[in-house]
Amino acid sequence: MKFWVYKKKHVFLSLYEDLNEVDLLEQKIKEYDKGRVKRLVDDIKLGRNGKTFTYGEITDDLVTKRFFPLSRHLWRVYKEIGYTFIDDFLPDLSDALIYDVAKLRLDDAIQSAKNIVDGNNKYPEKTLTWSVIPPVLALRGDLAQGTMKLIYGDSCDVSFIGIFDTQNEILGIFNGHVEDGVPVDWWVVGPDDGLLDRRHRKLGIKLKDLPKKSKNIQEMGLRLIETLKDVRNERTPEWATSKYVVGMLYASGVVSCLFEPSTWEVFGQLWNGINAKRIFGMNDSWFAFTPMPQLLNMFTLLDRPEFVSKMSGLSIDHKMAIQLFEEQAQNYAMELEPEIYFEYFESYINEGAFWPKQTLGYTAPDFKNKKTYKSEEALCDWKYPKGERITPESLGMTIQEFTKGIYFDISHETEPGSVDPTEKIISKGWGMDTTIV
Repeated sequence: MKFWVYKKKHVFLSLYEDLNEVDLLEQKIKEYDKGRVKRLVDDIKLGRNGKTFTYGEITDDLVTKRFFPLSRHLWRVYKEIGYTFIDDFLPDLSDALIYDVAKLRLDDAIQSAKNIVDGNNKYPEKTLTWSVIPPVLALRGDLAQGTMKLIYGDSCDVSFIGIFDTQNEILGIFNGHVEDGVPVDWWVVGPDDGLLDRRHRKLGIKLKDLPKKSKNIQEMGLRLIETLKDVRNERTPEWATSKYVVGMLYASGVVSCLFEPSTWEVFGQLWNGINAKRIFGMNDSWFAFTPMPQLLNMFTLLDRPEFVSKMSGLSIDHKMAIQLFEEQAQNYAMELEPEIYFEYFESYINEGAFWPKQTLGYTAPDFKNKKTYKSEEALCDWKYPKGERITPESLGMTIQEFTKGIYFDISHETEPGSVDPTEKIISKGWGMDTTIV
């Protein structure tokens, strides 16, 4: 079994060699005009004179306009500062974070999987790790291989496509290959990579332009596969007969998950995005797979509570987990925009995580009703069962400790507040940096 990383400049190196790479995060920090977005936000707030942004102020040419109220975090940010942050901050984050954070997660996922397969991890049932595809899905060590095999089968390539909302262009791709449920290979490219200029062999459309040249997200997915299969077959011909799946998500969807501490809430956002058209009557899906893996297709047809419960059971044994937010990524955002980091990321994380039972009791606004879009209050009428959340303060932790990842012996059957969560911690940390309690 080979463990490889695919460098941005198409150089293949062993995972265990010294990569001697230029740290893109450090490079971006040196080049960035620090505080630029803070100055922009201050100007916006001054010009608004305390008036919040409304749904009607989102221009109709923004392809993801209808999706904004689907995420309570995204909607709150939009209400305060509009959506210019997508153009003004996310591009600076994307190139470095897509590569460096993806590399951190995927390297750790592969190393953690290897340790478990080799029998070197004595507590896989207490260890959380990232799925290699997508690297936002939390898995328990002893369930990781089985979960990935159930979803993707014996041999599969999966490419996750990030799309800029405002430009409707691809900003990056990260690809993973799974054999028998074990991640064995990955590569990632950012917005400046020449691969995105590769053209569809029949249509002549560049990869990066496929979102705006396709009538819907599923057509985009089929066209992506037709081009990316060629890339896969040139690069790894031994997998030319393997399945190929693409997952597509917009940058605004990434923001919707970025502020969610609980993995149960991340699964809930996944269900919302996939079912945006079927359940909420929107023009398309916010997130999508093409083709949809059979197990996920069956699960996404369930009601939201059933989907979240089944996915959490499959991946983390129905227990609660606070997801990892890499220290490197936090430091990067703090260096670039310290005020924005503290005002939005830290303040949202300080609000804490819903208990699993609260997540299952969530009710969305009535997005199928046109009258909902005429009322700013109705658009943000997300209902959760009453009760305190699990916060850094309630655990006696700092933000940095809280966001290193925590695995609890707390399930969807646990009544919120009925137990002291500090006494239910199974482990702290993530992957290779796990500490058993």
